[in-house]
Amino acid sequence: MKSTPQKILDWTIEKINRDYPGQICLLIENTNLRLPGFDQGDGVDYFIPEDGFADTLSRTFIIDGVGYDLYPRSWQRIEEMSNLDDYNPTCLADAVIVWARSPQDRERFEAYRERLRQNLADPEFVYRKALEKLDVAQGLYQKLLFEPNPGQARLAAGYAADYLSNAIAFLNHTYFRYSQVFQLEELEPLEKPEGFSKAYETILFASSIEELRELAGSMVQMTRKFVEERRPPRPKRERPNFKGLADWYQELSYTWLRIAYYTEKNDPRRAFAWGIMLQEELSTVAEEFQLPAMDLLSCYDAQNLAPFAEKARELEQQIRGILADNGISLAEYRDFAEFAAHNP
Repeated sequence: MKSTPQKILDWTIEKINRDYPGQICLLIENTNLRLPGFDQGDGVDYFIPEDGFADTLSRTFIIDGVGYDLYPRSWQRIEEMSNLDDYNPTCLADAVIVWARSPQDRERFEAYRERLRQNLADPEFVYRKALEKLDVAQGLYQKLLFEPNPGQARLAAGYAADYLSNAIAFLNHTYFRYSQVFQLEELEPLEKPEGFSKAYETILFASSIEELRELAGSMVQMTRKFVEERRPPRPKRERPNFKGLADWYQELSYTWLRIAYYTEKNDPRRAFAWGIMLQEELSTVAEEFQLPAMDLLSCYDAQNLAPFAEKARELEQQIRGILADNGISLAEYRDFAEFAAHNP
């Protein structure tokens, strides 16, 4: 006797052939998120319509107390899953094609599944995706810092733990086959920060917003460290064009003059304002020209601006030294007459 999922599949295929001929590419099943003890036979979870299809096949309904959702995933969403941009990679990786319009549609789906496998095997790719998940989790934690509602605090902490877990899974070159459902169990064999699973488990039993904040903050911190320690080696790039660095320095040299002026005047307001602007520029240029990190603001102290001024001078000399070492001359002149002589 056929199970209800099998009957629904048969009904769907019959309806496609009768009412939507040529408009549906694939029917896909994935039983990973079904409850144990329920029918696990062949069924359908989602369908892939032809690009541009005006959807009327979707259905939500309840049979014998069990809800069913027949919904579309476009080819664009399948591509997003292959690039780890869709929440549930399992819907691609563990999918079963239960009906296909053509062999070409099967091949297209399998090509995306292969791309997912290749992306998961690529250290640089999974590192970038882990950073994206970490960034979302940090945003949720920031919301949690100011959230007065216990329910919303649990929501933010729970999703922060979920996104951090996905970051860890990606760095292990894998994904969660059962989405959030068995996340703690699927985390067990993975390499992860010490104490991560315990903190995650504790969120389930946290009774106050303060505890949720502390746990989520701790998980963000340990995951940040875990991710940073697994930064892949930078690929070798072409030697930078340091003429561009010279142009940048000549443009920004006035900012160094400003910092020197306001630190000498013991004016923390202006010194700080120009300091954060210069720090942003230094961080950008260090990445662009493959330079060591240049940290200016760690030396800032409004009560004592001298170390900040000294660090700014040191970084300026570092930039000038890099230019000199690479044979780049600055467009510097003693006075306007010298400038005019060189710029007729």
